[in-house]
Amino acid sequence: MKLLYSYSGLEEGLNSSDRCHMESVMEHLTTTEAAVAAGVSLPQINRVIDEKILPDDCYSTSPTRTVRTDACLLIAFYFETADWLTAGAR
Repeated sequence: MKLLYSYSGLEEGLNSSDRCHMESVMEHLTTTEAAVAAGVSLPQINRVIDEKILPDDCYSTSPTRTVRTDACLLIAFYFETADWLTAGAR
């Protein structure tokens, strides 16, 4: 199956396996990208991973550290509410 996408007037064809790979890549961010997306520092992202603040399926450590895109919202909430809520409540 061939899918056509138009980007700035240029069309490029992607087959379904390319699309699945692209979606898979888009589901995970590097720790630096996750820090920007969540609005927190890189050490805070590493803390989330090291201290297992989020469930294991929210990040990966092999071969490199990555964070699921939807986990960025949870990370932002965790650090943004740190002054008001205990860690257990967050």
